[in-house]
Amino acid sequence: MNVTAKTDTGLVRSQNQDAYAVGELSPSLGWAVVCDGMGGPAGGNIASEMAVQTVAEGLNRLLHAESTAEEMHGAIAEVINAANLRIFEMGEANSDLTGMGTTLVLCILREGTLTVAHAGDSRAYLIQGADIKRLTSDHSLVQNMVERGEISKDEANTHPQRNIITRALGVSPEVDFDLAAHDISPESIILLCTDGLTNLCEDGEIAETIANEGAAGGPQALINLAIRRGGTDNITVVALQQ
Repeated sequence: MNVTAKTDTGLVRSQNQDAYAVGELSPSLGWAVVCDGMGGPAGGNIASEMAVQTVAEGLNRLLHAESTAEEMHGAIAEVINAANLRIFEMGEANSDLTGMGTTLVLCILREGTLTVAHAGDSRAYLIQGADIKRLTSDHSLVQNMVERGEISKDEANTHPQRNIITRALGVSPEVDFDLAAHDISPESIILLCTDGLTNLCEDGEIAETIANEGAAGGPQALINLAIRRGGTDNITVVALQQ
């Protein structure tokens, strides 16, 4: 399992509220999680760090090389729900942190099967050569508008409300997340990222950069590209390949 993860504060924010964690439980089983915090200078950072810590501890405890698909799905649900409740309860207990939350995109990769869970607008992509496929659909106001036919995809990219998300961990006692499994080939590269990248770089540019730099060099090259575009937000990119 080859995993490369990079994060950068960008050029505008004073603090990096993104967080990530990666793990390899066997040569054929690995996982990664990326979160983008929200809720003020302190809250967002706490929420994202708490989420990745809870997910990491839970997956390392619950999963092993022989885990079935059902066990993996159950582990994903358990760790996401646990992270959500921890963040929510901390926000309720501390008025300075009320309303904090975080996006989450989580993947588990094992022997040609990729399982992806997400809440919010952090994304997962499947990249093979010059081809790129988005594996997640943003839980956001503008994505809902696109699906209703009110605006086009191009209009969504520049819409002033494009950063308003409709699902996140920590904002209520329960969280709704999407979960899906995908068959992948050995040469495929899985990319997880926050909107600090996707707000500034098109999907085709992401695929071209990964094709040129590979899984090892791609994350830093993408961060460099986003920074050249203004680095308006924190940027986190994780690439995985079996």
